[in-house]
Amino acid sequence: KNWARHTGKPAPKDVMKALTKNDVKPLYKKNYWDAVKADKLPSGVDISCADLCVNAGPKRASVILQKAVGATADGKIGPMTIKATHDKPAKEVLSNYYHGREQFYRKLDDYSHFGRGWSRRNKETLELIESLKEESRKTFRSVKDATSYAHVCFLQGKAAALKNAALMIEAL
Repeated sequence: KNWARHTGKPAPKDVMKALTKNDVKPLYKKNYWDAVKADKLPSGVDISCADLCVNAGPKRASVILQKAVGATADGKIGPMTIKATHDKPAKEVLSNYYHGREQFYRKLDDYSHFGRGWSRRNKETLELIESLKEESRKTFRSVKDATSYAHVCFLQGKAAALKNAALMIEAL
């Protein structure tokens, strides 16, 4: 359904099965990364918020972020939310976001069926962010480098992150 809306063309199963990561990157960037203004969020918060956006939509991801930083929870990330995310320590925002996300999942009717997977995804997202932050302390020359890398990791997935880390280290 999202792919059909994105391309303006039908999306039967054979088309969906043939898609590559490069095919879907523009959709993920537009519908998820840009929808939560991830480029304006602190490193780590950007990945976590965009990841939940994929899972629960931009409004829910935004509301949980706004609650995590004490902003008005209207589901629209604007200048006040962005400022609030930068005014608090990233570790605090990430912890609050992680717990808010977990609380959202646990309230869903089908948590008993899908909850383990959702909770695992939430935990793995936080672990990925922590590993990227540690790697960025050793590797990147600027916040811009680390943020660009976080964006690439989000678009390509966790496994590709290791390959990209090696390439970036070689480039330095």
